[in-house]
Amino acid sequence: MKNTAKSIDRYKIRGVLCAVLALTALFSLCSCTKPSEGDAGATNLPVLLPTAEPSPTPIYGGKLFMSIPVNADISDPLSVNTEEMLHFFSLITESLVALDETSMLTPELAENWSCDETGRVWTFSIRSGVKWHETGRELSADDIVYTIEKIASAEECYYKDCIESIEAYSAPDDRTLVLTMKKAGLGPLFLLTFPIVCRESGESRFAIGTGAYRVIAAGSDSVMLRSNEHWWRQTPFIQSIECLYRESNEVALASYSAGQLNFVSTSTLHSGRFRAEKETTVTDIMTQNAEVMLFSSKSSLMRDAAMRKAIAYSLNRSKVISNIYMNKARSSDVPIAPDSWLYDGKFKIYDYDRERALAMYDELGWKDIDGDGILEDKTNINREMKLSILVSYTTEAPTRNDAAEQFAAQLNAIGINTEMIRAEHRINSDDSEYMRLLGEGSYDIAFSGFCFGQNCDFTEYFAADGKNNYGGFASARLAALADEIGAQTDVALMREAAQSFMAQFLEELPFMVLYFRLDSVVHTSKLADVGTLREPDIFRNIQRWYMVEP
Repeated sequence: MKNTAKSIDRYKIRGVLCAVLALTALFSLCSCTKPSEGDAGATNLPVLLPTAEPSPTPIYGGKLFMSIPVNADISDPLSVNTEEMLHFFSLITESLVALDETSMLTPELAENWSCDETGRVWTFSIRSGVKWHETGRELSADDIVYTIEKIASAEECYYKDCIESIEAYSAPDDRTLVLTMKKAGLGPLFLLTFPIVCRESGESRFAIGTGAYRVIAAGSDSVMLRSNEHWWRQTPFIQSIECLYRESNEVALASYSAGQLNFVSTSTLHSGRFRAEKETTVTDIMTQNAEVMLFSSKSSLMRDAAMRKAIAYSLNRSKVISNIYMNKARSSDVPIAPDSWLYDGKFKIYDYDRERALAMYDELGWKDIDGDGILEDKTNINREMKLSILVSYTTEAPTRNDAAEQFAAQLNAIGINTEMIRAEHRINSDDSEYMRLLGEGSYDIAFSGFCFGQNCDFTEYFAADGKNNYGGFASARLAALADEIGAQTDVALMREAAQSFMAQFLEELPFMVLYFRLDSVVHTSKLADVGTLREPDIFRNIQRWYMVEP
């Protein structure tokens, strides 16, 4: 059967596998009043306060039923080519470092790390007592070296970008790994989230890892996972996971409705229809996939930053998020996700403000002089403001086109004539009509999407020759500030660098970030303590999950 599972965009590697810069964890540290004497209604009777319903005590047992693509390779974690398999292998394997629900870098197979005075040479202490499934052999630094070499020698591999930052590597002993990076700072470490594989795995038909679950059987209909009783972390409460083969995400969701699955991750905007009290819970997942508005540097109107800012104030993103995205998006004005510890709400400034936008257009020389609802050039009333909007259209994902139409309507309502240019585009295609027009820059505004790396490496968006700088607004200042984030080896200085970058981005506004997309997990309400889910590893806290008995 043809594998029609949700494929991973080849540019998504930087967003899915790179972690946001940090080394520490955040910690979070109710008062009631009673009526005073003489208060109306005060009595000496005891006040009956509502009592919180106690949480169930987690118990071992229960089973998850999820899906994987038909014809999936379950033997090699480095062969991953769909998001479903990325999730599958994350249950089995672990990486050198990981990230938490706030996108902070955290230890995994490496207990800790430190750098030399150059900021390029990093020494990792490999966790002891970690054992490989099946073989029982203890993990060593040589296993990480083997994994790096296997990725490097592969003709094609999803994780190629993850090792591009490594200049040299060595394992002085079983518990020590030394990596020399091409760039100084913590930034390159956030690429080290690739799965570590076992030398002996080549002799097995199942993937061998060190993670929470191990493969115990595979048949024509499903793959069975069992909790790893020798895991170095807490043994998961959920003891087994059965992964059923399904042709697509749509089929997986239909299987959920039929009661065959009880856990499905999905990017569909209509996941909310599955929500049912005491039966089904829909949990949203923040992603790194952002929708953006590109401004063409070839447009005489868009060359002025004040005009770009006026456009930003003209758009009501909340309406589009509600009407088009079914609230499966969160607005942001900067290319840093709003759930990141680096993000600061004070940099959310371009909320819809019609009066402010009109005042800015007026200052720029555009005003509705004749009262026809259209902005005219104040020096030439016969010249009306017009903008061309380029948008991709795919039958697989027409949502961006629908959103662009609503934004065009909003610009029309404020007095700007808009012309929609719809161009054919195929997902993961570099030679479509849309990509050709995007590269030519013969438009005023273009709607597009980026998967922003969580390591804040934005050079390719601002450099004159950057592969993602489609608008053509090169900014050496922004590129330098972005580099400063990853170049820091101190967490506090990283945050300061990120703040400087966000402030400068909003000042120059080379393109407008609209919102970050949300994916979802549709799961049985019997599944408890799921907590906050975050791309790329939605199973990072699975050891805490448990099933509540009916």
